[in-house]
Amino acid sequence: MLHVVASERIEPLVTDLASRLVADPLDPMTPEWIAVGSDGLQRWLQLELAKHLGAQNGRSDGVAANITFAYPGTLRTAVLLAGTERPEFDPWLIDQLVWSVMETLIKHADDPLLAAFADTSRRSRYRRARQIAERFGAYQLHRPAMLRAWLAGDDLDAAGRPLPEHQRWQPHLWRLVRDDAGVASPAERLDEALTMVRNNEVPLEVHGRALPPRLVFFGPSLLPTGAGFLDVAAAVAEHRDVLVYVIEPSFALSNSLRSSGVDLSSDYHETHDVAAQAAVHPLLRSWGRLQRETALLLSPFDTHEVVLDTTTATATATATATTETGTGTGTGTGQTLLGRLQHDIRANLAPAPTHVVDPADRSLQLHFGYGASRQVEVLRDVVLDLLNTTALTEDDITIVCPQLEAMAPVIEAVFGAPATRSTNVGDDGTPLLRYRITGLSTAGRNPVIAALVSMLDIAASNFDVTRVAEFLAMPAVRERFGWTEDHLATLNDWLRDTNIRWGIDGAHRERFGLPAVIEGYTWHDALDQMLVGAAVLGDDNELAVAGVVPFERASADVELAGELAAVISTLESLALAGDSERPIAAWIELLTAAIAQLLAPGEDATWQLEDAQRLLVRIAEVSRLDRVDAPRRADGTPDASAVSLSLRDLRAVVEDTVGESRTRSDFFRGGITVTSLSALRSIPVPVVCLLGADQGAFSAGGSDGDDLIALAPRLGDRDRRAEVRQTLLDAFLSASQRFIVFADGHDVRTNAELPPAVVLAELIDAARATVVGGSGSPDPLEATVVHHHPRQAFDEAYFVDDSALVRSFNRSAFASAVARRGRDGSQRVGIDWVAARITHPAAGDRVDVIELSMLQAVLESPMRVFLRDGVGMRLPYTDDALVAELPIEIGGLDRWSLGSDLLDVLISGRDLAQWSKRQERRGVLPPLALAGQTVANLGSEATALIETATANGVRLGEPHPLSIDLVLPSGQRLVGTVDDRLETPQRGVASLGYGREKVAARLKGWVELLALYATDPTVDWTAVQVARNAESKADHPSVNVLRGYDLDAATALDTLGFLASLHHAALRQPIPFFPATSLAIYDAKPDSEIASTWVKERQNLRDESLIVGDASLDDLIALNAPGHELIADAASPSVEVYANAIWRRFDATVTLSEGVAAPAPPAEEVAS
Repeated sequence: MLHVVASERIEPLVTDLASRLVADPLDPMTPEWIAVGSDGLQRWLQLELAKHLGAQNGRSDGVAANITFAYPGTLRTAVLLAGTERPEFDPWLIDQLVWSVMETLIKHADDPLLAAFADTSRRSRYRRARQIAERFGAYQLHRPAMLRAWLAGDDLDAAGRPLPEHQRWQPHLWRLVRDDAGVASPAERLDEALTMVRNNEVPLEVHGRALPPRLVFFGPSLLPTGAGFLDVAAAVAEHRDVLVYVIEPSFALSNSLRSSGVDLSSDYHETHDVAAQAAVHPLLRSWGRLQRETALLLSPFDTHEVVLDTTTATATATATATTETGTGTGTGTGQTLLGRLQHDIRANLAPAPTHVVDPADRSLQLHFGYGASRQVEVLRDVVLDLLNTTALTEDDITIVCPQLEAMAPVIEAVFGAPATRSTNVGDDGTPLLRYRITGLSTAGRNPVIAALVSMLDIAASNFDVTRVAEFLAMPAVRERFGWTEDHLATLNDWLRDTNIRWGIDGAHRERFGLPAVIEGYTWHDALDQMLVGAAVLGDDNELAVAGVVPFERASADVELAGELAAVISTLESLALAGDSERPIAAWIELLTAAIAQLLAPGEDATWQLEDAQRLLVRIAEVSRLDRVDAPRRADGTPDASAVSLSLRDLRAVVEDTVGESRTRSDFFRGGITVTSLSALRSIPVPVVCLLGADQGAFSAGGSDGDDLIALAPRLGDRDRRAEVRQTLLDAFLSASQRFIVFADGHDVRTNAELPPAVVLAELIDAARATVVGGSGSPDPLEATVVHHHPRQAFDEAYFVDDSALVRSFNRSAFASAVARRGRDGSQRVGIDWVAARITHPAAGDRVDVIELSMLQAVLESPMRVFLRDGVGMRLPYTDDALVAELPIEIGGLDRWSLGSDLLDVLISGRDLAQWSKRQERRGVLPPLALAGQTVANLGSEATALIETATANGVRLGEPHPLSIDLVLPSGQRLVGTVDDRLETPQRGVASLGYGREKVAARLKGWVELLALYATDPTVDWTAVQVARNAESKADHPSVNVLRGYDLDAATALDTLGFLASLHHAALRQPIPFFPATSLAIYDAKPDSEIASTWVKERQNLRDESLIVGDASLDDLIALNAPGHELIADAASPSVEVYANAIWRRFDATVTLSEGVAAPAPPAEEVAS
C-alpha cells in the first residue's frame, strides 16, 4: 500500500517513521530500506532514529542499525532492470548512455543529419555525447511516451505535435542509439515492467539483494524523479508498503491546492508557474513553485499530515482540511522577525505591517560586503559573536554555500586550521573555530586527483608556462620530488630567465597555427639551455653544442634540472599520445604510468593515490556496455568500450567523472558544518548561515532550444532555477533561531554599489512588508537586519562600543586599527607610513662609516632607503611574473637590459653577429625577421650613445679608480671609489648607459663631484652623463655636463655632511623627496606642470608606492616628515622644504650644461 505522510517540519516525520518501525518490525535478518535525497539527510536521519529505535523510556540511547540507505531514483531503476541479466552493464543507464551515444556518433559520423556533431574543433565528442545523453535520459524519465512514438517512426514532440525539421535529428539519433544497443530502452520497458511488478512476476533487487517488504522515501519537498515516480511507487505498493514522507512548507497552501479541483487530466501546461495565485505569501509564491506542483501531483492520494506536539515533542496526525488564507493580522506565533516570517509562510498569510522590530532581535541578518574574502571575515566575526554572547555552540551552526567549491578555499584561508583541544587560537591570537567542510568534489580534497586533472589539461593545451608552473607547485607533484618553496622559487626563476613562453617545440606549435620554424621560447629550447648549462661552462659570446646557449645557473642544482626535464618529458609523452586516438583502456594505462612518474600522496595519505586509481577503474567500468556488438570477456560480461578517444575526449571524461565524485560525507561529527545549499535541506538547526548569496550563485541557467521538455512543460519536470529557490525556502524554514545571509554589496574592484540578488531583494521586501513602518523612513531594517560592511577588516567601527557593526574578533585587524590612529587619537584614512618613526633601523645606525653609494641612494629615493634599510622590507616586483605571450617587440626593462648588453658589446669590440645569434637562441629577441630589426634599432641607439660619449671626452677603456676617504664635519668617515673616465685634459667621472635620462642621475654625479672636490680641490673636476633622450621621439642622446661652481673642499665637505644627515633621517622615517617633482617645485613651475611631473614620476615608483599609493600632488604637499632639523621650524610643507634644501645646494655647488650630442645613424646601416 502507498502511504503519503506530510508535515511542515521534518521532526514529526522522523517520529512517525520511528513509531511505524517499532510497531511493525521486519524480520531481524531483513534490513529496512530508506531512500533519502542527500548524504547529509541520511546521516541526520540515522542519528535521529537512534533516539527512538531500541531506546529506553525517556532516554535517547537507541541504535539505528540494519538499515540500507539509497537514493530515490534507485527504485525506478530496480523496476526497469527487474528480470534482466547483468543490469549493471545496461547501456541505457545514464552514465553508460553517454558511451552509447558517443559510440553511435562515431559509428555514424557520415550521417548527414548528424554532420554538426562531426566537428570537434570547439567541443569534444564526449561533451557532445554527454549533453545528448542527459537530454535522452530526461526524455526517458519524463517523456517515455514521446520516445515510444519515435521508436514507431513518428517524429513527435512532447505534446504529440510533429517536430520541426531542425529538431528531427533527435528522434533520428535516438533510433540509431536504440538499434546499435540492441537492447530495449526504459521507455519501451516501463509499461511492461510496471505490469510485471503489479502482478509480482519479477523480483525487485538492488545490487543483487531483494528489496524488503517495506520501502521508505524520506524527506523530499518535491517528488523524486518527477511525476513518473507515483506510477512506479503505486505499482510497487501493490505488494509492498511504500511510505512517502513529504515536507510541505505550508499545509495551508497544500490543502487549498488539494481541494482546488485543478484538472490534472491534461499532461501539458504552457506555464511553469502552476497555481501561483493560491500562494498568498510572496516568498511562498516566488520560492515555492515546486511545492505547489508536488501538492497537486499528490492530490489524488490520501495524505496524512503530522504535526509536532510541542508539549510532548511527539508527532500527532491531523485530518487533511482546507485552511483559509488571508491577511495576517496578529503577531503570529513567532516572537522574532524570523519566527514571524516563518509563521506567515507556513500559514500562507500575506505580510501585514504589524510586527514591531525589537532592537535586540538578531534572528534575521543580511550582511553585505566587498568580495568573498570579506564575506567570510564578517561570517567569522558573526559566528564568534554568537558563541560569545549566546548559549549556542559550534554544533548548532550550519554554513551553506550555493557555490561551495568556490567558497571552500576562501573559508579555509580566512578561518585557518580548525580548532582542536590543544589549539584554539591562531598565531595572531584570533580565536579558531571547530568546523568541517563536507560535500566537495574529490578534486577539491584529493591533491593527486587535482594534479591528474591539471596534467591532462596541460597535455591537451599549448603548454603555457604559467599553467605548467602552477602544476609544478601542486602538492602531489611537490611530494613526488620532495620540492620545497626554495626549489619552486628556483624553478620559477629558471623558467623566466630561459624565456620559455609556450609550446613543446616548433612542431607542437604548428597545432596552434604558428610556423614550426619559430623554435625559440619553447620547452625544448629552455630545457636544452638548462641541461647544457648544468654540464658545460658557458662563454659570454659563444654557443655550445648544437647552437645551445648554456644556462649556467642550472649547474647549481643539476638534480632539480633533471627532475624538471622528467616532468616535461612525461607531459610531452601524454601530449604526443594525443596525436592518435585510442580506447579508454589504453588511455588509462598511460595515465596510470604518468601518475606513478609525476605524482605522490602526502605523508600518511595513501588514500589519495588509491582514490585516483579507483577513479580510473570507475571510468573503465562505466564504459562497459551490454550491447549486442560489445567485446566480451571470458566470463561473458562486456569489456571496456573499444571506441577510440582523443586526448580532448579523455580530459572531458576525467573532468566530468571527478566533478560527479564527492568526498566521504562528514556530517554531524562535531563543530560547524560547512556544506552546499542542498546537502542539509529541511534539517532543523538553530543557526543557518547562507554564504556567497550573490546573483550568480542563484542563476542556474535555462534550457537550450533543443530541449523538447522545456518546449512543452509538465507538472513535476526538473527546473534548476525553481529547485534552487525551493532549496532556499527549505533552508529558511529550517532555521529555528537565526537565518544569517552574507553577500556582496559593492564591487571589490570599482567600489560600485551592487544590487542584492533577486531572492535577497524578495526577502528584504517581505521583511519590510511585515514590520511596522517598513515602507517609511528611516528604514527599520537598517538597524537590525540589513548591515553594510566597510571594505577593510581593520575599520575602527568594528572595535568601538557604540558601533552598529558586529564586534570583530580579528586580532590582526585590531592591531591595524590601532596603528591607523594618530598620536592624538584622531582617525586616519589609511596606514600612515609618513607618520612612522623607527628608533633602531634594520640596517643599523652605521654612525662611524658611511659609504658614498648610500648618499647617492638617499638622493635617488629616500623612501626606498627607509623601507629597505630602515624597515628591512623588500617588496616583490611584478616584473618577476612569468609571461606566456610570445614577444613581438621588446619593451620596458627587457629593452633596457638588452640595450645595455649590446652597448657593452660595441664598446668592447666583440662580434655583434655572434652576440645577436646568442640572444636569439636565449629567447631574448623576438622571432624571425623581428630579431634582426630589433638588434638594428638597438644598435643605432647604442652607436649614437658611444659617439656622443667620445665627442664629450669620455674614455671608453678601463677607468682609473680614485679612492675616497674623508672625515665629515660630524666626525663620520665617508668612503668609496670614484672612477676617472675622462680623456686628458679633462678629469672626472662619466656615466654612459642605455637608459633614458633621469633627473636622479644628476644627483648621483653631483655626489661624486662633491667627493672629488673634497679630496682634491685643485683639480677642475667634471661629470659627463650620456643617456638616451628623455623624449622618446628625439633622434639624439642626452648629454649633461656638471662642473664645480666656486667649489672648495670645505663647502664640499659641508654639503656631504648635510647629505649624511639626510640619510640618517631617511633610515628612521619616509622623507618626501622625489627628484623630478622636487626639482619642478624648486624651479617654481606652474602647478599644472608640477602635477603632471608628479603623475609621471609616481607611475615609475616601486617600493615607494607602498607609502604614497596614488596620492595626488595636494596629498603629497600635505605629507609631514618632521624628523630632520630642516623641518623643525619650517612653515612650508615638508616636500617643499626638502626640495629647496637639496636643489639649492645643488645649484650653489655645481653648474649644469648640455654637451655635444651625436645623432643616431639609420638602423639599416647598423644592420649591414
